[in-house]
Amino acid sequence: MARAAAIVALVTLAAAGPAAASTPPVVDVAADPGTGLGEPEVHVRPLDPQDVVIGENNTGVSVSDDGGLTFTHRSLPNPGDNALAVEPDGTFVYTSLDGQVHVSSDGGNTWSTVGNWVGEVAAQTGLASSVPGGTVAVREAGCSSPDPTGPDSELPSPDSPGPQAVGCDRPWLTADPETGELYVSFTDHDDASGGSLTVPWELTNLACRDTALVNPVFQCGRQYVASSSDGGRTWSHFVPMDTARYPAAGTGGFSGGPVAAHGLLATAYSATGPGCNYCIVFETSADHGAHWDQHPTPAAIVPATLTDLDASLLFQPYVAADPSHAGRYAVTVFSPDRTQLLVYVTHDSGASWDGPARLTAPGAQTLYLPWIAFGPTGALGVMWRAGAADGTYAAWAAVSPAGDIAFLAPVELSSAPSPGPAYQTAADDASYVSLDARSLLRGLGRPPRRVSGHPLRPLRLCRRPAVKTPESGAAGVNAQEERDETADAQAAGWPERGL
Repeated sequence: MARAAAIVALVTLAAAGPAAASTPPVVDVAADPGTGLGEPEVHVRPLDPQDVVIGENNTGVSVSDDGGLTFTHRSLPNPGDNALAVEPDGTFVYTSLDGQVHVSSDGGNTWSTVGNWVGEVAAQTGLASSVPGGTVAVREAGCSSPDPTGPDSELPSPDSPGPQAVGCDRPWLTADPETGELYVSFTDHDDASGGSLTVPWELTNLACRDTALVNPVFQCGRQYVASSSDGGRTWSHFVPMDTARYPAAGTGGFSGGPVAAHGLLATAYSATGPGCNYCIVFETSADHGAHWDQHPTPAAIVPATLTDLDASLLFQPYVAADPSHAGRYAVTVFSPDRTQLLVYVTHDSGASWDGPARLTAPGAQTLYLPWIAFGPTGALGVMWRAGAADGTYAAWAAVSPAGDIAFLAPVELSSAPSPGPAYQTAADDASYVSLDARSLLRGLGRPPRRVSGHPLRPLRLCRRPAVKTPESGAAGVNAQEERDETADAQAAGWPERGL
């Protein structure tokens, strides 16, 4: 399988002010050259911010114990769409479409498997269904395959309850930094939005069965969420994240996923309903999603079309929860022309909203793949990819030190433009940003692309920065490695590009 590198940038959060924001120190790190397809999820261990873990799509994780300057790869099984979270005691939790829950209590160096949330999906809905050749338990989610619709021929086994009857995609994983409660969500592409939960889920919505991503006529696609109070060992029943009053619409059921803080589960999604035409509905739940307190927001989206596979549009809105201030959340969406990110902030759990703050980059033609997150002290960070007229793109970020809509000037994280495309569906359809008390860390996947004479080779060489060590006493300790990597790249015929 073709692979590329996951790139991490670290930006020091200097004192709030224009001068400090004009020249922040930025370090680009090729976390694991030659491995990982993209969609990196970056988390910092709350007990020790030197411990950084990157969940990589398809290959496992990369682990750093020096604040993200160097990384070591740790392999974990992953059929696609990795999801990563960190609990308040410092335990990292990793999962993917197979539902296996892996945990690490030593900063990501060793992992053990403790549970499986796909098993709960099967237990919840796999009563017994007739299939050609007999009656078997049917898994009501295609979560063991990166194919959005899942295979229909998988034989039952203890780990695989039966043929996959419903398309399932893009799990998200989050942990409440106060209570440690874990939440996992996924999108069921074969289910219609709105209405009450039925078992099996999709039988009354046969018009949705042939859709893979977006059906604007039937508005197919719905997200479900479950919780775990024991570190991922057991899971509650899955419940819908939209409601009959505000059914999900416009994104095929996708969103940036749920967040949690201060004992509340929260999420936001595009919906229709009373006074709402593809507006963003924000909601919180005090009972793990069984009941939702919903608030339409000032934000809205332009709905995706049937043929639009740009994940940048499908994963709107992106939502963040502030672990330092109860009731403070942020959501971001694109402007209608996609030249700006619009950021809205609430301080009262969605009852009222400030914004939008408008974020962009000089000369940007189109913005792609944003992410938004609060840090432990309440600083709010946003990152995005800015596409230029010549097809290249660069990664940018902006920080609001007070966690409101007063952002410092955006900072370019890329040392030079990267060759396009800015995204690849099902290979690199998400970016990530994480904050600790001192730094903003962004994860940027480097998917492979086809180059004449070198199919599925990375288009550019990713270099690690020189790091001074006691042994070398010099800033160029990585100079030989850099020369070796450059020689390897030139021998392979890869054009050399900056990060």
